[in-house]
Amino acid sequence: MKTLCIRITSVLPPSLTEIDGLTVLDCRQEDTFCNYLGYELADGIKMNNVLCYQYMEPKELLLDFADKNPEAYQNILFQWEAIQKQLLDKNPASENEAMEIVMPQEYVEWLCKHTCTDRYRDYKGYACRQIGERLKVDNKLKFRVKELQEELIQPIEFKLKSFLQEHKGEFDRFAFSDRGLKNSAQIVNRIHEWDEKPVYYSLIGLVKEGIEKRRLRSDQDFTVNGVTFTMVYVKAGSFYMGSNESSDEKPIHLVTLSRDYYIGRFPVTQELWRAVMGADAICNFRGDKLPVESVSWEECQVFVQRLSQLTDRDFRLPTEAQWEFAARGGVESKGYKYAGSNNLDEVAWYTENSGGKTHEVGTKQPNELGIYDMSGNVWEWCLDWYSSSYPTASPVTDPKGSSSGNCRVYRGGSWDCNAAYCRTADRSCNTPSHRYSHLGLRLALAF
Repeated sequence: MKTLCIRITSVLPPSLTEIDGLTVLDCRQEDTFCNYLGYELADGIKMNNVLCYQYMEPKELLLDFADKNPEAYQNILFQWEAIQKQLLDKNPASENEAMEIVMPQEYVEWLCKHTCTDRYRDYKGYACRQIGERLKVDNKLKFRVKELQEELIQPIEFKLKSFLQEHKGEFDRFAFSDRGLKNSAQIVNRIHEWDEKPVYYSLIGLVKEGIEKRRLRSDQDFTVNGVTFTMVYVKAGSFYMGSNESSDEKPIHLVTLSRDYYIGRFPVTQELWRAVMGADAICNFRGDKLPVESVSWEECQVFVQRLSQLTDRDFRLPTEAQWEFAARGGVESKGYKYAGSNNLDEVAWYTENSGGKTHEVGTKQPNELGIYDMSGNVWEWCLDWYSSSYPTASPVTDPKGSSSGNCRVYRGGSWDCNAAYCRTADRSCNTPSHRYSHLGLRLALAF
């Protein structure tokens, strides 16, 4: 779904940036409007029998004020945008129809503070003071609608028409940044003449969609039978997978994960296992906040299926590529050797500091994505069948490992491993029925 957002307002809802396939076409006429309004304000003002606007930039009469008083300037812009909406909405105006803009008191006072510092050269200072005196008498400016259409609306239409003709058929829908423009607006009809494919979509609908996308692109909490766990948002991206430190980690190859996903902030704990399965796992070390261990890959499949049923979401084990990308820190990666640091003691429980047992999850530092224990504590089952080497073809998109095999992959090292096994690139495997006190799991969830 490709969306064209036609920007005609100074303010653009920030949630729109969350929408996939969004193109923003900037059709604002702020500079043109300021120049036009500046000419109108300075029209007829002469110093030494010379028109002042010939020796100044008329738009500076507005833009200099904007630097000093952005809120009052925004008030002027909002009035213009309201007029602009009416002009885009209706048929060309009659010859005598007019619209007005009320210049704020702050602007009048700012103009009146100016003095002419040089009677022969300071055209701008002289003009500002004269305009201010005029506006003190009447701060309402009237403009012929037909002229506004020619000077300010036709350039919008021309830019929009040229863009759509250049990109004809590319967009599925379009919306304006002014929510006041409806499907019946004249500009909407013209767009359908220039390109029949895209359908009109309301700004409010886009904003709601963007807000929902933003919500989804943040960490998600789930509660099952009184136990809450967090899934961390991982943005899609590319990374170099593997290393040259072991034969089964070769070759280093470029992997692209094309879709966002979520991964567990912690390994699955014993209390979460019990909440889902209705009974404790047969663990070697006991404790609600300890990672579940001594579970086979096959048992993990039963666990994720039951969890999916309880939450109506599609939980599963991460692919090996998803696991390594998240362990390395995803798009926030700083290139650490271990998950979150080059100093293993900061992020992992392993043979040198574990005391021969697992530890409560989340008691070491997290990695760049805020994920804990991806190095050490317990190994974590992945979805893939194990292969003794990676594909030689590169790049690879969304790899899922071998199509068959005898062993399933697990990653991350554990409490009884030395440092080499806790590297983010290290790999290990065993049969799907294998259990051991150093082997647990971490959840994944599609975006």
